[in-house]
Amino acid sequence: LEVKRMPPKPLDGATAAEARKYIESVLGQPFPSDDFHESLKSGVILCNFLNKLKPGTISKIQNGRMPFVQMENIAAYIDGCRKIGLPDHYNFVTVDLFEAKDLNQVVLNIRQLKIMFEGSFEKSKLEVQLLLNLVRSEC
Repeated sequence: LEVKRMPPKPLDGATAAEARKYIESVLGQPFPSDDFHESLKSGVILCNFLNKLKPGTISKIQNGRMPFVQMENIAAYIDGCRKIGLPDHYNFVTVDLFEAKDLNQVVLNIRQLKIMFEGSFEKSKLEVQLLLNLVRSEC
């Protein structure tokens, strides 16, 4: 059985803004750019965010500008999410963020972390649709 992903929908601005606000509140500082993708692309903000939620989860965060360094940070963040028990269907793959292939899945990941750590976040139409797409693709 081959699982095929549905083509990603355009980034939902409202849920991305909500995810951004949550990261900024946890880190205590604003994103360096108004662009959601560009702010997170290096993986550094996400790694620092996860370490604030669960200290020591990611031991090595690199600040280089080389693509492979940034992708390693993203992979470390995803691995960290797995380590703290985030179910895999809430995670994303590196290219979803680095190449902006599916930023909605990145937003879903952040939203689920908020639910894990704070127990709140309204279910959005986006989350329901993403989960339905996942279930349909597995059938």
